[in-house]
Amino acid sequence: MGSQASGNDSNFNYQLHPCFGFINRAGSPELPFKRANKDQFIIGIFGGSVAQQYYFYELGHRVLIQALQRLTQFQTRRLR
Repeated sequence: MGSQASGNDSNFNYQLHPCFGFINRAGSPELPFKRANKDQFIIGIFGGSVAQQYYFYELGHRVLIQALQRLTQFQTRRLR
């Protein structure tokens, strides 16, 4: 894969990912996530400004994580 450009100044905190394009890293400077073990399940939220607002809401309220953990296939998984 190609190189990843990134920037971090007073107005932007972003990374250009070779597969996903623009990644806003606000609130999660460790993006893009890399799976640490086979029990992790990484959830991606894609889209524009609406997806970004949902992401920030999810960080504070964990609605999606809690809903998925009720499902049998995710009960033993570590969701990120």
